[in-house]
Amino acid sequence: SLSIFPAAVLWMFLFWAASSWFTCSKTSRCGRWMGWQPWKLPFTVNTAGLGLQLGFGTMAAVALKPLMCYKHPTGAYSMIVYPNVSCGFGDHVVMQIAGTVFFTVFVMGFAVLCAYAAWKMPKWCAAQQIARVQSFRFFLANFRFDAHWFVLAILFRGLGFALSIVVGSSLPPAQTALASLVLIVYGLLQALTLPWKVPMINVADMVVNAGLLLLITKSVQTDPDMEAQFAEVFSIGILMLILLTILGAAALSVLALALKSAGINSSLVLTLGHV
Repeated sequence: SLSIFPAAVLWMFLFWAASSWFTCSKTSRCGRWMGWQPWKLPFTVNTAGLGLQLGFGTMAAVALKPLMCYKHPTGAYSMIVYPNVSCGFGDHVVMQIAGTVFFTVFVMGFAVLCAYAAWKMPKWCAAQQIARVQSFRFFLANFRFDAHWFVLAILFRGLGFALSIVVGSSLPPAQTALASLVLIVYGLLQALTLPWKVPMINVADMVVNAGLLLLITKSVQTDPDMEAQFAEVFSIGILMLILLTILGAAALSVLALALKSAGINSSLVLTLGHV
């Protein structure tokens, strides 16, 4: 599963190289005759960056799987994901090496690259370095320009979830505490900066984040049967709240597009009344 993300990125850049050669080669004019245009490198980098951003939490979780082991009564350790694999021997060592390399290059490497781009973005815009700005357009597409760095908060939220699972793999209360801390820090940053361009998404993001926080801390101190029943009902309620919030945001977006196509001002819908 570790090879999925590198393979996808490699495929994009190979397709970019092939499209550039096929449409620009002096010996191959088929592409020009058919009206094909080569992929632009900044747009290819931006697409790859967007894909890595969306899958950042998954990449971190997959890379850290080899670090999650549980202890047998005999004192031996096995992987939680693959119980038949003993920790510290043979296949597990190979998995650890692969996971460490993947985590260093693709997870932390991508996070460092995004942090550098966020730091340099105002200078690139002022100097009109269009290619570099277009390469990191996923920074600016959804966030206000003065909060373009908020993509880092989203990345480290996914990384924090992955780390909380690993650190507390044998201690569920530690997982709950760390995951709650990650959501609280993210929620504070989101409430203080309101980074999304559309106010409606700011509200939806806060509601979803609060729902996730409640979902994580849903247990109460009662007898086991009552606690299990309450947890099930409470979880379903929170999940329904999150789903309704997402569906509501999608419905408002569709309504705004319909109003815009009809020539009606749709800003009041997306800005929730604030123009």
